[in-house]
Amino acid sequence: MKKILKTVISVIVCLALLMVPMTVMAEEGVTYNVNNETNLTTGTNNYAIDSTVPYTVYILYPTEVGDYTITTDAKIGIVSYIDMWVQFEPTDEIVNLNEIKWTCTDVNQAIMIAVNSDLSEVSITVNWSDPTVVEIPWTIYENKQTPQEFVMPDFVNVGSFNGVNYQDDIIDEAVLGDDGYYHLGDKNGPVLFANLNDPKMSLYTMSSNGKVSAIYYDEDGNLLKKLDYTSAFNEYVEAMTDDTGSISSFYYPLSDDLIEMFKEIGATHEWYEGENPWVAATDDAWLYACYYDTNVTSLVEKEDVNGDVNFDGQLNGKDAVAIMQYINGWDVEISAELSDVYSDDIINIKDYVTLVRYLNNWDITLG
Repeated sequence: MKKILKTVISVIVCLALLMVPMTVMAEEGVTYNVNNETNLTTGTNNYAIDSTVPYTVYILYPTEVGDYTITTDAKIGIVSYIDMWVQFEPTDEIVNLNEIKWTCTDVNQAIMIAVNSDLSEVSITVNWSDPTVVEIPWTIYENKQTPQEFVMPDFVNVGSFNGVNYQDDIIDEAVLGDDGYYHLGDKNGPVLFANLNDPKMSLYTMSSNGKVSAIYYDEDGNLLKKLDYTSAFNEYVEAMTDDTGSISSFYYPLSDDLIEMFKEIGATHEWYEGENPWVAATDDAWLYACYYDTNVTSLVEKEDVNGDVNFDGQLNGKDAVAIMQYINGWDVEISAELSDVYSDDIINIKDYVTLVRYLNNWDITLG
């Protein structure tokens, strides 16, 4: 899908993380190892060739924006433009040139070249000149609402959480309920939680190691805006951290600010596309990183009430229907203790009749 405004996510981490081993497959099927990289510096220098791999990798981490020219006495076979995050596979460009030119618009960008040579070393010259573009400052995203301290209620079992999957759930929205929490489908649906350490997005890992950010380009590749979410995200982490510095659960009730982060960081980087291309093509793809339990429709602990057959915290016709279905052998889940409203230790038609009479304002005590 063609967009006028193309959003590229940039997650900046410390340079040490870039030494994590990774194998990359180039377009022409050549494999090379990024952990064998050598950092380039300006000027002319001789660099060793790694004879154990087809391509030797060199990366230039710029210290300032500007126009860079990289010249070698061997062929530069592959060029990748990265945003300091090599966990994701770079987009390779086969060039087979002795010289390339690159305009760096942000010092958090980098350029990686792969050289194929039979020599023991290669001479590489890196020249810098004044930038032809104006450096754009970071815009710090601020939460619209300050995250409040949150501890998962004891009655909520995160082990039973489900991830939102549109193809199965056929639910298309998060609805703000009267309780101030977002619910799935309608305001009485399951409470939606954001997993701040969800492997689909890895926001906690990113914030721990560097920066969570979004960089905006136009369709011609011109830098438009740089948005930094790090401090806003860390406020949520702090709200979930106890006095000992531990986080018992990374699940936090979905909020407007987390929705903003999920939309920009998740959908624009197409992290969902590999798992579910149909979901990634929708405007609500960000919901794919949210979680819920069908039995958790409120974060207020329910009190046991005789007659609350379906254990939803309310006494109404749904309870009468549930107990009748149970009596007729339907596969329904009920609370045996709260369903015995006739108090004879048996769940049968007497309990149904007693409950219906109570709901119709008969002077009856349940249980």
